[in-house]
Amino acid sequence: MKRLLLPISLWFLLFYPFIISAQSLNDQNLNYKSDYQIHKELLELSVKKSIEIISNDVPGFAVQQPIITTNPVRAKIGNKEGIKVDDLYKVCESDSNEKTGIITERIIGYVRVKKVADNNYSANGNSKPSVFYKNPCGNIQRGMKLQEMKQKNFSLGATFNTNNQSLVGGIFANMEYITHWYPGLRVGLDVGFNPSLSSSSVDYYKNDNFSGHAFTGSIFFKESVPFNFISVSPLFGFYYTNAALTSSSFNVSDPQEVYSGLKTIDLGFLYGIDVGFNVKNTLQIHAGFKKLLGTASTSNDNGYFPYQINFENSSFSIGARFYSF
Repeated sequence: MKRLLLPISLWFLLFYPFIISAQSLNDQNLNYKSDYQIHKELLELSVKKSIEIISNDVPGFAVQQPIITTNPVRAKIGNKEGIKVDDLYKVCESDSNEKTGIITERIIGYVRVKKVADNNYSANGNSKPSVFYKNPCGNIQRGMKLQEMKQKNFSLGATFNTNNQSLVGGIFANMEYITHWYPGLRVGLDVGFNPSLSSSSVDYYKNDNFSGHAFTGSIFFKESVPFNFISVSPLFGFYYTNAALTSSSFNVSDPQEVYSGLKTIDLGFLYGIDVGFNVKNTLQIHAGFKKLLGTASTSNDNGYFPYQINFENSSFSIGARFYSF
């Protein structure tokens, strides 16, 4: 054992300078941060996060910035303050009572973020401003204040779709979600029921018709293009419909056997356009048009009625939306 200790010690002494040099070089490559740097970064991160939480949850600490241009609306605020595309802000003007000296704020209207400026690395105040669009808003002037608002990221509504000869006719419930991906981009869901579905034509039987009901649902994307109090929104999506016919003007000996096969389950694409009038920031009256890219027809499955029953595949609508849009 003693014979082995001497060679090992000699080898260690021989290579010790190289081991120390390699360790030193490795430490330099890792770029270790000092305690001061670590504490500074933690403090900055904590302050930034605290400001975001307070400004979102406490009205008195909401982010406020003056408007520097009006066409388009711009203000020096950006991703450093945690704002996102389509975030909602109210435009305020301060009024002073000459007799009492009390200063009050008057709301001019509302705007949403169109383009977020990157101001993370601006320390001298020369950051680029973010751009906003009206939703809706009155006459904006330079110096008015933008104040961030807590908002719901969805809207709820109902529509009446005309044309009982269409699979998309009837009464519909609507929900739309603000994606914050792109200005005005929404994801929507429509679910509706047509209790008075009527065929538009029957092959070889032009003077006769069938009637029944239809359930229809659709998922769609739409882009809201704002013009202050008016918005125009093209849309595209997918639909599913389940229709059943329960009566007709035909004289048949056993209607139940005929009607039992007169059903259709259809899946396809749809497109349309929607025009809305913004009464205020939480209420919109709108009208639109939708068209199905499908067959819009059904035939009997059991062979009792071998003719095709046709429906219209488009409908006009009118309705209202509440909350955010």
